Amino acid sequence: PVAGLAKMVVTAAGPEVSHQLRMEGVTPLGHAVVTSAGRLRYKFIVHVTTRDALMLGNPTRLPDIAMGARNALRAFTTLSKSQGSVAFPLLGAGDVGLDRKEVVQTMGEVFAEFPDADIILCAYTPADREAIAALEGPSA
Repeated sequence: PVAGLAKMVVTAAGPEVSHQLRMEGVTPLGHAVVTSAGRLRYKFIVHVTTRDALMLGNPTRLPDIAMGARNALRAFTTLSKSQGSVAFPLLGAGDVGLDRKEVVQTMGEVFAEFPDADIILCAYTPADREAIAALEGPSA
């Protein structure tokens, strides 16, 4: 099931994207699924699984977030030929409840593996902004 920010994105994208996700079925933690962008003005959406959708009782951990970000960036670079930009929320920092600063650090390490990608890390809450600012340092 889709929750939090992901649910808002899928709802805005429309029923076509919801259908595409249902057709993919259940995906394990850290996997990325590509759908069309539906009604949104983008080329595609890369969805990252940040919850134990298989109901095995596995808590989400930072390595799952790293794997999800890495898989999403691989999909992005393959599909876009590294043209354009890709935006990420703080994966796992909302409803999943991981520490925002640790998520920012983990995602930053993955982003460094893709130096040619134009990556935007989005802050949706004041707590997100604080976590991102703490990583960037006092000059931010």
